[in-house]
Amino acid sequence: EEALKARDQFLSVASHELKTPLTTLKLQSQLTLRTLAKNGEIPIDRQKSQAYQLSEMVSKLTRLIDDMLD
Repeated sequence: EEALKARDQFLSVASHELKTPLTTLKLQSQLTLRTLAKNGEIPIDRQKSQAYQLSEMVSKLTRLIDDMLD
């Protein structure tokens, strides 16, 4: 019973930690698509900012997955 509780808690925390950066990635991609559909272009400074944020979220997901596998 204790092992089941520990497993459930781990899965809950892991799910939350993985979904948070995924939500950010999804929102960034949706914002980019919406801006492109509306304006046809995105200013270079905004492109750089979005690329940096996407890179950070991918790095965070990679670290989370590596930690879970360890």
